[in-house]
Amino acid sequence: MMRVAAFLTVLTLLLSSSVSVHAGETAGGEDVNPGDDVPFSVVERTTPSQDLQSWTLSVELDQAALDNGTTLAITTQICLNNGVCDPPVAQEATVSDDGSTYTMELEPPSDHSYVNWRIKATYEDESTENFPDGAWYKTWSSCYYGRRLRWYSRRW
Repeated sequence: MMRVAAFLTVLTLLLSSSVSVHAGETAGGEDVNPGDDVPFSVVERTTPSQDLQSWTLSVELDQAALDNGTTLAITTQICLNNGVCDPPVAQEATVSDDGSTYTMELEPPSDHSYVNWRIKATYEDESTENFPDGAWYKTWSSCYYGRRLRWYSRRW
């Protein structure tokens, strides 16, 4: 009976670790972008992000979303190479005259590894939806620590 319990414990741990691997399928240094299942498209996004230089994000509502009165809000979060992430910040976006395009910019600090960003859509009936749901899109930095380690290891 003890062997069965130990086996089940090991099996549970293995299954839970494989689930977490699939949940975070992106590799370090690879941008995470919206798919086709969002009510907007990315018009401009600075990639890679650069320390102390303007990072710009501009998204445009699809025509159906624009026609039904959908609005967008952009939230960002900057993470550093030391593993610390700033709290999320609701960004003040500039909205085009026709309400279709939302543009914002920020200046990442020195030694940042990436800029997380997400979009909150508010629909005509005041309901909301986050894109992505429960996660972030990601723009990696030109000084991402993992890239530097690979560069240094190639030089030795």
